[in-house]
Amino acid sequence: MAEITLRDGTDLHYELAGDGEPLVLIHGGFTESLTWEQSLPGLAARFRVVAYDRRAHGLSGAGTGERSVRGDVADLAELVERIDLGPVHVASFSYGAVVAMALAVERPELVRRVAAHEPPLLGALAGRDEHAEVLANVMEAYAAVRALLEDGEDERGAALFVDTAIGPGTWASLPPEARARFVQHAPAFLADLRDPDTVLGMDVEPFLSLDRPLLLTYGGETPPMYVAICDVLAEALPHARLHTFDSAGHVPHVSHPEDYVAVTSGFLTA
Repeated sequence: MAEITLRDGTDLHYELAGDGEPLVLIHGGFTESLTWEQSLPGLAARFRVVAYDRRAHGLSGAGTGERSVRGDVADLAELVERIDLGPVHVASFSYGAVVAMALAVERPELVRRVAAHEPPLLGALAGRDEHAEVLANVMEAYAAVRALLEDGEDERGAALFVDTAIGPGTWASLPPEARARFVQHAPAFLADLRDPDTVLGMDVEPFLSLDRPLLLTYGGETPPMYVAICDVLAEALPHARLHTFDSAGHVPHVSHPEDYVAVTSGFLTA
């Protein structure tokens, strides 16, 4: 267990494991660095891995400023610089994938390669008739999640998010301790939704200048919004390539860790 205090006084928790080229793992919304525990040993066998809790998640402090994607990027850049990692590989999923891609755009000197699983850039689907129904349904669901969280209905909001982002019936299948972690992170997710530059509104344009090798992945059993987003991004970003984890969904690093480690490691060391 390790910790740094950021310039604004916020404590950021991280764990180090393994040897090799540096690799930072970025978790998604409603989660923390513990989500990587199934894949961490395999990745640490090939890389110097840093798994950290984003601000207001896990063991990291919340700070006093507003939550934002740009704030997460600034936190990550400071972490990389403060522990002297040099340019890093980044593996990420969901909201964390947006942070990873944004870091590669804003601070390219800190990034080698990016593996991004299912970034929820719903704005990338806006104005595309073939994706209009998918986009409308998902935006309606996220609006309902936000309404529940605004009303203090953290468990109901977390349940709706999980069943929307991962798949219907997922919440009911989770053990009590997993549900408790989702509920714990409900305030942080609500803060993410309040971000004026929320990832749900971002489109392709902010990432057109991304010039680092980018692996975009999605699961063969994932909700259709992620497939559509990755297809749009792969078509628009010249340095991107696509891969499908055929039997997986939104969290292949949890459900199919051996496959995730093999594909991600192979791309990062290519």
